[in-house]
Amino acid sequence: MDDQDTTVYTVDLNTVFADLDDKVAYTGYEEVPNYDGATIMVVDHNGNGMEDIVFIVDQGTKYGEDSTYFYVAGATFWNC
Repeated sequence: MDDQDTTVYTVDLNTVFADLDDKVAYTGYEEVPNYDGATIMVVDHNGNGMEDIVFIVDQGTKYGEDSTYFYVAGATFWNC
């Protein structure tokens, strides 16, 4: 686990975001709120460079629930 990871992950309107703290799932980047300091795990099940599932393991600070983009600042990433 490297909390200095600057890897860019690609998501789309079919990516599922599972917030494990709030026990809620969002489909597509337009639906998910923003998180600051979150710990996430990403799954590219199809191997096409597009993340299929993003698990938000520790949400940190959640804000902008009415935003139309997904952004994680200061995150800890686990690539599955």
